[in-house]
Amino acid sequence: MTFRPRLPGRVPVGLAAAVPFIVLLVLGTIRGGAVNLSKWIMSLGTDVVNYALWQALLAGTLLLILGVVRGTTRPERLLAHWKFFAIVGLTGLALPNLLLFEALAHIPAGLGAVIIGLIPLTVYALSLLAGLERGGRLRLLGLLMGLAGVGLIVGPGGESVRGGADPIWVVAALAATLLYAVAAVISQRNRPEGVDAAGNAAGMVLAAALMLLPVTLIRGTFDVPFLPPHAAADPFILFHGLVAATAFPLFFLLVALRGALFYSQTTYVIAISGILWGMVLFGERPTPLFWGACGLVLGGLVLINRPLPPAP
Repeated sequence: MTFRPRLPGRVPVGLAAAVPFIVLLVLGTIRGGAVNLSKWIMSLGTDVVNYALWQALLAGTLLLILGVVRGTTRPERLLAHWKFFAIVGLTGLALPNLLLFEALAHIPAGLGAVIIGLIPLTVYALSLLAGLERGGRLRLLGLLMGLAGVGLIVGPGGESVRGGADPIWVVAALAATLLYAVAAVISQRNRPEGVDAAGNAAGMVLAAALMLLPVTLIRGTFDVPFLPPHAAADPFILFHGLVAATAFPLFFLLVALRGALFYSQTTYVIAISGILWGMVLFGERPTPLFWGACGLVLGGLVLINRPLPPAP
């Protein structure tokens, strides 16, 4: 079953046209804020594995319930494709979230939001290598611009961009974006038939949670955030689970309204809102070099997202 949102009757034409843009801004702002929320949670001294576990488990459970209630997700179909969900759950959520959450404890939140903006660039590069996407001069220029932005961030003169953090944490965040992109390409090539987008999201997130659970038990860091005794980060972990579960339906709604290319523009909103949230919540003050790196990354995204002419 395809998700086809229906707007209420007699909606003014101007308002109906504005709905996708409103959803775009809301989704991008939520995801940009989530980067700062992760930094805040890590600053409270929480265990990164237990945090990643509950963020995934709460979001996955809510998504599964939503899919079952709507009749678009069948749990038995998810179980039939457990190998696929184990792979994308590991590469697309469990490992990259651990890397990103830990990195955000050491780098500015605004920088983390800009690095997340590299995911579409990385997806395109991997898809190009896998033969899933076509090349083009402007798109290749966009890749080069993105690489130049990374060079400014990681290079010897990038201390001001990194907020004085060790480059190893920037590399960890970049490794997370690479893993996110790998999972996206795997999902594009091997997505199971008969499972809708919401079901795929629920299967991936729950598979990641199931893989993180034994790790927390072995390390002795397992903790249930909604049971006493409560740690300082517990309410924020619960809130992040709700935020993640909210972002997925908004994603499905936006793609249904205007398509995947329009959705890709949330990356710009994520980067900008992430920077602004960091300035408000953590007092971050981006340097001119940071804005230069940000401009290269976002400029590269603009070129990557340009539609190609029809193939001959």
